[in-house]
Amino acid sequence: MFKSRRYTAFANVATDYVSLAEAKQHLRVTANDDDTYIGGLISMALDACSNYLGYSIKKSTAKYGFDSLT
Repeated sequence: MFKSRRYTAFANVATDYVSLAEAKQHLRVTANDDDTYIGGLISMALDACSNYLGYSIKKSTAKYGFDSLT
């Protein structure tokens, strides 16, 4: 039997699938003025895909811990 279990989720960056550098290269953007805007677009695209599919597609890590086993 497990006693006193702990669960911690660590969400990674929303741009794991498409990096900002890859998006800028694809869009042929060389200036850094629009980095925040492009990063927001990547995040919104991932959210839209998650909503369409019905589950989160963002990469994350889960950590489980147990205080004792009996």
